[in-house]
Amino acid sequence: MATYDTTAATDYIRMNVLDSEDFLGADDDRKTALLNVADRTLRQTFPDLDDEEDEDADGFPAEAVYQFAAVLGAQYNATMVQMRRGVSSFGVGGEINFTFMDWKQRDLHDFIPASVYAMLGKSKRGIKYTVL
Repeated sequence: MATYDTTAATDYIRMNVLDSEDFLGADDDRKTALLNVADRTLRQTFPDLDDEEDEDADGFPAEAVYQFAAVLGAQYNATMVQMRRGVSSFGVGGEINFTFMDWKQRDLHDFIPASVYAMLGKSKRGIKYTVL
């Protein structure tokens, strides 16, 4: 697993990712965890791009990991984690209420953004239904 510089990741995300608040507001331990999970998920999803035997290979572009880590930060923030745990709605102090419309369980690789697929030269495949 690669080691990522949280300062470089923070600078990149600040300037290149629109939904960045959760990553930028995190402490260094949380940023490191997000980067590690993003890296590990990309390696599991695209094993053909991960050549650990080649010592000259850098693995995945750091920018791909940074973009995915920002998405994971938004998907696993304090509010969204309630949805991941199966909570359909909750309120705070009677004045702020959250209702989740789509709270089905999803795998980490489901959150890989299209920009990362493009950066890696992969197509994002999905099931498409057609009517005959």
